[in-house]
Amino acid sequence: MKSSWVLENKQGVCDELTSLFMSLCRSLGIPTKFVSGMSYTDLELFSSPWGPHGWSEVYFPDIGWVPFDVTYRQMGYLDATHIKLREAPDAKDSSIEYLSRGRDIKIKGGPLNINVETLKKGVKVVPNIDINVFVKYEDVGFGSYNLVWAEIKNLHEYYVTADLALSRTNELKVVYGKHKTSLLLRPLEKKKVYWIVQVDENLKQGWSYKFPVELRDIRGAESLAHFNSLRTDPIYSYIEIKNLIPRSATKPEKRTEFECIAPESRYNIDAEITITCTIKNLQTARKQYNICLDTNCKDELIQGGEEKTIQFARRLTKPGINNIVVSAEHGTEQKRSYLLLDVLVEPKINVTDLEYPKTIEFKDEGKIIFTIRKNQDSVAKNIKVTLVHDKVHMQKNFQEILQPQEFSILFYGSNLKGKNNDFEIVIDYEDDQGKKFQTVEKFTIEIVNLTFFQKFMLFIDDLENKVFH
Repeated sequence: MKSSWVLENKQGVCDELTSLFMSLCRSLGIPTKFVSGMSYTDLELFSSPWGPHGWSEVYFPDIGWVPFDVTYRQMGYLDATHIKLREAPDAKDSSIEYLSRGRDIKIKGGPLNINVETLKKGVKVVPNIDINVFVKYEDVGFGSYNLVWAEIKNLHEYYVTADLALSRTNELKVVYGKHKTSLLLRPLEKKKVYWIVQVDENLKQGWSYKFPVELRDIRGAESLAHFNSLRTDPIYSYIEIKNLIPRSATKPEKRTEFECIAPESRYNIDAEITITCTIKNLQTARKQYNICLDTNCKDELIQGGEEKTIQFARRLTKPGINNIVVSAEHGTEQKRSYLLLDVLVEPKINVTDLEYPKTIEFKDEGKIIFTIRKNQDSVAKNIKVTLVHDKVHMQKNFQEILQPQEFSILFYGSNLKGKNNDFEIVIDYEDDQGKKFQTVEKFTIEIVNLTFFQKFMLFIDDLENKVFH
């Protein structure tokens, strides 16, 4: 299913949701790949707790590939029940492929049965955040609003994600904030999250109600608070409660706009590029900014409301994904702009694992087997693979190859010509800019032990081939 359809219809299973997530990442220049495997669920919707599943991996510069399962809401980590079996550029690629070398063969795939057995269980995972939940008023009347907030602290000296779920309580409705929310926490960072809840106004008169409010994280951290409700208790309006939420929590004040761009997202190695940065002072007072690309720094005095453009020159010498960070600082205020550039080396496609019979008899069957492989951090397009021989031919075209491709060509000795037969595997291809390349692999097969009649047949066949071709 196309990502655009999933976005428009807001539905799909793991493959579709993951494909949409990958498309959104790639639109920002963030490399992703699709992972298929097995996972565990306790939902009664499924006949078996173990089943096929798909998620993604996202590339972080200087770190590598990091898992993100948007279906399970596990961002930057996976639980132990995720079993990785295969990775591919997209979800549309088949997980199972059948290959046979030979002739007159018909393959019919049967049902795929995968069984998972738990060999051992470890200790429960330790929470990586601390949660404390609070309520503003301990006693409110029927129909009243109340403020709930939580203080979340990252317990580690590295980034973590918190996947929080607020309990659903009968006769209590969340009118501000979401039952489920995700946070990204810097090392040892503390954050506050706010909710506004409303008590049902049609509760039974003369009854006293105690409402639990519990917040849990997927990794086990939790906190519980309560408040009471009687018809005679104070009633607070939505506006009164909303005004208790700090303005910075509802809409953080923007003091500076800062963005850097490059003309393209993909370059060849050693390319000289210009990075253009735009910075705008959103406040009234003038500011002195220090803007840096690595150790190349420029000081800019920008008046209130003024916008300026700054340019940096950069030579791309590192192949692969380059994460370029440009910073703008004014006192304690810091802004960062990130550029992910794909730096390509010159493509090279090699012929590997070449197998062929050095000699063959007239009635024998032979195979030419080989694999083509592309070097890393390169793009090869419009690929044409040709087996060149007077009588044995093969040609196959690819728009692009992302993984090794195997070839198997069946022939008979009677297909050859007398004595030595020279073969060439010719691979024509282009780089991302349209520059043409060619790889040639040569080998020879000798036909042996020919009878006089076989020699005569090959001679006639060779003569016809020259006359008519």
